[in-house]
Amino acid sequence: MTKKETIDISENNGILSCTIEIPPRNYQFPHTLVYKTKNVVELLTKQGYKIDQILEETTVHNKSTKDNAGKGIWRFKLHSAHPPKKTTKARTRTSKPTTSKKY
Repeated sequence: MTKKETIDISENNGILSCTIEIPPRNYQFPHTLVYKTKNVVELLTKQGYKIDQILEETTVHNKSTKDNAGKGIWRFKLHSAHPPKKTTKARTRTSKPTTSKKY
């Protein structure tokens, strides 16, 4: 049995964390996998998350290099559940002079 990539998604106070871990490429797992920020955003939007801002991003792949950890963390700020309040200008009241017409 080959170990595939592990995707862990957690949400805390409007911050969404996505951790992806990929096993190294070898004879049991010969396919090259690359996860970039656009791939992760696409994955999360398909699951129904509405991303507002990218707080932390990285790139993960399973190619054999010295600096490859095989694990990456992305953090996103989600859209707030409540829309911002719409404010309008304060309405000023004008005082009209009261005049009475006599016929």
